[in-house]
Amino acid sequence: MAVHYMSRRASESQNDWCNFIDGGANADIDLDNDGVMPTTRILVDLTQALSQRLGRQLSMMSTYKVD
Repeated sequence: MAVHYMSRRASESQNDWCNFIDGGANADIDLDNDGVMPTTRILVDLTQALSQRLGRQLSMMSTYKVD
């Protein structure tokens, strides 16, 4: 079995496989002035990430095991 490692910072680009949906600004999460952390949501598209890493198109209808 092949092992492939990946890491990625969330970005604001909609074309990226790991991007902020809500709460991120300039690829960063900041606290409010009162110290309360805003609600932050990040979308991670594992099928797109694996497709980029492996260099081939992977089906969104398949099941993949990710550790």
